[in-house]
Amino acid sequence: MSLLKKAQTFISIFNEVRAKNEAQRQSSNNLNVALKNAAEMRAEMNGFSLKPQKRSTYFADHYGCGIHAVETYDNE
Repeated sequence: MSLLKKAQTFISIFNEVRAKNEAQRQSSNNLNVALKNAAEMRAEMNGFSLKPQKRSTYFADHYGCGIHAVETYDNE
């Protein structure tokens, strides 16, 4: 087998493997998104949320000028 033919065979096999890996990666990404969406939907059906929820936290400043609101997240 000539060197050129070996190189062409290698490139062909390499491209096939790369295409299969890309398809597998995309399939895995799709599955992960579907699982995440299902978990969020189920949690919401049970009255919970998997997403961070904004709430207000208040603190007095050090100069006695009043109270300031700060956004924080419950799920961090």
